[in-house]
Amino acid sequence: MSNHFHIVFSVQPAVANAWTDREVAERWCKLYPREAAEKTAAKVEEIFADESRIQIYRRHLANLSWFMKSIAEPLARFANIEDKVTGRCWAGSL
Repeated sequence: MSNHFHIVFSVQPAVANAWTDREVAERWCKLYPREAAEKTAAKVEEIFADESRIQIYRRHLANLSWFMKSIAEPLARFANIEDKVTGRCWAGSL
């Protein structure tokens, strides 16, 4: 089938737990770039200054379910735009 793919992952939470808080902030900003490139350094500093956000992001970065959500959501949005529908992706095709 040409409409799907398979990926093999190895989730290693101990690796994420070994990252410094700054590494967590930098990795988050690389994975979710929502700002212009010149604002990234400021965003890293903002995240780095908030210990509770660092802990949340550290858990998300080591979580396979969070990663799959991050892949599925943009694909579903794209498919909905392409099919000119709203709501859950593929809901109308069941």
